[in-house]
Amino acid sequence: MEYVSRFLQLVELERKAEIKRHRDEMTLLTARERQSLGRCEFYLSGKKAPSVFHYTVIKYSKDRPLNTRMSVGDLVLVSRGNPLESEVSGTITSVSKFDITVAFENAPPRWAFGSSLRLDLYSNDMPYRRMQDNLKLFSKIKHPLKSVVLGERPMFPPKIVEVEVFNKQLNHSQIEAIESALGTRDGFLIHGPPGTGKTTTLAELIFQGVLRRKRILATAESNIAADNILIKLADYPDLKIVRIGHPARIVPGYEAYSLHAHFQAHPKYQAFKGKWEEVTQMRSKQTTFQKPKDRLRRGLTDAEIMQKGRSGKGARGIKCRKICSMYGWLKQQQRIEEKVHTIKELEQQIFNDILAGADIVIGTNCMSGSDLMQNQYFDIAVIDEGSQQVEPSSLIPLMKARRFVMAGDDQQLPPTIINPKAMELQKTLFARLKAQAPWNVKMLEVQYRMNDQILAYPKSQFYESRLVSDASVAQRSLLDLIPHESLTTSGYLTPAFPVIFTDTSLEGEEALESRNEKSSSYENLHEAVHVQKVIEECFKFGLLSEHIGVIAPYQAQVRLLTRLIGETGVEINSVDGFQGREKEVIIISFVRANPEHNLGFLKDLRRLNVAITRAKRKLIIIAHGETLKAHPVYESWLNQITTT
Repeated sequence: MEYVSRFLQLVELERKAEIKRHRDEMTLLTARERQSLGRCEFYLSGKKAPSVFHYTVIKYSKDRPLNTRMSVGDLVLVSRGNPLESEVSGTITSVSKFDITVAFENAPPRWAFGSSLRLDLYSNDMPYRRMQDNLKLFSKIKHPLKSVVLGERPMFPPKIVEVEVFNKQLNHSQIEAIESALGTRDGFLIHGPPGTGKTTTLAELIFQGVLRRKRILATAESNIAADNILIKLADYPDLKIVRIGHPARIVPGYEAYSLHAHFQAHPKYQAFKGKWEEVTQMRSKQTTFQKPKDRLRRGLTDAEIMQKGRSGKGARGIKCRKICSMYGWLKQQQRIEEKVHTIKELEQQIFNDILAGADIVIGTNCMSGSDLMQNQYFDIAVIDEGSQQVEPSSLIPLMKARRFVMAGDDQQLPPTIINPKAMELQKTLFARLKAQAPWNVKMLEVQYRMNDQILAYPKSQFYESRLVSDASVAQRSLLDLIPHESLTTSGYLTPAFPVIFTDTSLEGEEALESRNEKSSSYENLHEAVHVQKVIEECFKFGLLSEHIGVIAPYQAQVRLLTRLIGETGVEINSVDGFQGREKEVIIISFVRANPEHNLGFLKDLRRLNVAITRAKRKLIIIAHGETLKAHPVYESWLNQITTT
């Protein structure tokens, strides 16, 4: 099937590119250089922390603040200096100013509790492998949605199902979306522009589905978005919810919904309790033997080592004592594998019981394709972040259900693709189906985030002027947060102008961008200094660090800003990093400033849309007007904004 073979190739290209990026960085960059990118920390000391379920947990600390972009849920390698020589990997469970806590499924070696250790962000290729496995399955099986996915027919128009909503705060467009989604015969799309309550709508839709005795799988590309669905659903009564996935990736405070928490509450758990501890003890005993690494075995296979070990003979210049020790390691490994297999069979029986009793299973797209979910099927798959996930990812939950509802916004950023040869993956299933069957799309039309003046431009440029502001936010301003009489005299924070523009092109050549010879990313020191001044003014008038977000489209500028103002506690991130987020005040440094008026990837207007729709009360633009205005859309936008 050409569809499957094409996507298998694209996913493999991207999988290899992701792994290569991390391995190349570890090979070519020093630890300090990789630390400057936020993907490494070193000189750490490890200390055992309380276990989480059967996971061993270690807290890695240093005596100075960390400068990291690693976050909860990331996979990391632990090493004594050279990560490429390490096989010890775990999942980050928490990050604080001085600590990174990591959970390990298998107990790590003793040195991982020591000092002078290094942590490196590493690629987890499991999502790619699950996409590939699902594509192969898709090519073989019959499925009612297959013809829709392949474009052989469009989605059928929905029948409207009238509902009495539980959430009385929903607006007319949210209710209409729910009524259409419940009546879909195959698939339905909910178009959710910024701040329109997309997740709130999905939560009510899921609740209404359960009332109609539908079993529902709710997924998203990211753990954060999956947790947002969980948080919304927790407000509804009498729902049997199971959140699947690594416990480290579940939002704190909602662990009771996790599969692992349900597991511990299961009647069969007592018979199971302690079995993983037995495996840990077996692994500890295994360390007393010599692991048969390639450099020690001198070409001998496992079977040959086992044979020599049983007979008590040496071979190929390897002393009998070492052969016997490697034999002991392999023999213990067999016992461990047999024990783990038995445990996992019992574990799966309990998991099946728990999942069979759930109204709603929540997880990432990737997790819905795990062995755990192999025999689980649903009436409806509700898929969030549809415009931020590659098509093979959307396909995983879609194939687990007879019908689907997908939510997203194709006017925001598409999935990030590393390999230039795999850029076709940026064309999402959400966007494709939206174009094929516009009658099966409902746009949410009321936004609850932005002051009307912040909304004005994205509303007209990206959403056909169909968005309206709820009365509760239309006139919101900084005066609601800090009723400071002298605020009206502030250069940047004047409440009368919710959007304000500092044009650095009026400030000479020092305002131009620069680029480090080792990097393809741009930075702009002049703009960074302006950002620093804005932050100082925000603090002067009583704003808190959690009120403020700084966005820069280039990672080099994010790193520069982090060095300058990182200790203020203000969040600094790329446009991609802020997608789905909001702050009371957003400061954007657009970075690009050059005589040739080159904009680079700023020409992708979806990046502009995401950046300017993060602010609730105040949007402060710092940019080189001459460069940006070379593009007609930027020109029309900047000409509408008050300039300082």
